[in-house]
Amino acid sequence: MLLPWGVFACLLTVPAARCPDDAEADLCDADDDPAPGGGGGGGGGVQVGCPDDADVDLCDDDFTTDWTWPEDETWNTIQYSVCGAGTEQSPINLRVCDEIQDSTNSIVPTNWRQASDLVYSRGIQINMPTGTPLQTSMRGEMYTLLQCNLHVGSEHRFSSTQNVLSMQCVHSKDSVSQNSRTHGVLAFNWEIGAEDDFLTPWISLAPADGEAAVTADPLVDMNLAYADMNLAHYWQYDGSWTTPPCSEVVDWHVLMNTRTLSTAQHNTIKSKSGITDMTDGNFRLPQLLNGRQVLGCVSVQSEDYTETEDVSGASRAASSVFIFGVLVNLLIRLHVFP
Repeated sequence: MLLPWGVFACLLTVPAARCPDDAEADLCDADDDPAPGGGGGGGGGVQVGCPDDADVDLCDDDFTTDWTWPEDETWNTIQYSVCGAGTEQSPINLRVCDEIQDSTNSIVPTNWRQASDLVYSRGIQINMPTGTPLQTSMRGEMYTLLQCNLHVGSEHRFSSTQNVLSMQCVHSKDSVSQNSRTHGVLAFNWEIGAEDDFLTPWISLAPADGEAAVTADPLVDMNLAYADMNLAHYWQYDGSWTTPPCSEVVDWHVLMNTRTLSTAQHNTIKSKSGITDMTDGNFRLPQLLNGRQVLGCVSVQSEDYTETEDVSGASRAASSVFIFGVLVNLLIRLHVFP
């Protein structure tokens, strides 16, 4: 999820009216290049310059502005970073439900339509059109869709399993009360299987790293993203952007249904993203839950999922062989066996 640090700085230091609608604005970029991307979506954005407030220097040279995956100490040198110190960080390791709880607040997309603005910002990103806002009702509140971006290797894990691709659709929250989170993300996940009709028209057209933005032709039908998905089945928790400054301002919603894409489609996305190995993907590793509640299952998750909760058959077999060997050795030593 990629949203630049400039946006969070804007929220902290500038009246709301000065914050641009484009969630990817970079307040301190001296040139006209798109912002590099940061906490939840992708890059690209409106340049609005550094504010004049003498008490807040967004352009302080003491701070780092560049970072990469995998996460390292550089993430903590981005201005306003809470990547290392935060207690409500994202992504997390979600526990696959033994029994799914149907949400009383199903996700409801409204006015989702065609989009065409494809950019590269630390990953493939599609920006939403201007005009009538594309909105989504999540957890009973309204959000406005800003952009969707692809991550090679899902950021969230599912009982410690990582999917091959995720798309995280970044929204601004339409009504923000004091101390509430300002953004929401709706996350989709893919595994290898049949070709995905939603991805087919645009992933081959999308720019690669270093290439200019392009206009998709044919247009991308955003309604296909959630076609045949159960929008009442999703994990919900409070978290952060998954890139610096990792601001804890995000309402997370991760759909439980998994989409499929073909190996060829996956290879196209990897190639565009400059990724050759899944361990090299544009994703952050799971963070500690720290007592937060994850809704979506009948049994609410409030502790970090650990491998011991779901030992694979291979692991159980290996453990059994080891224990059997120990017992045989012990019986021989006790002269039970000749």
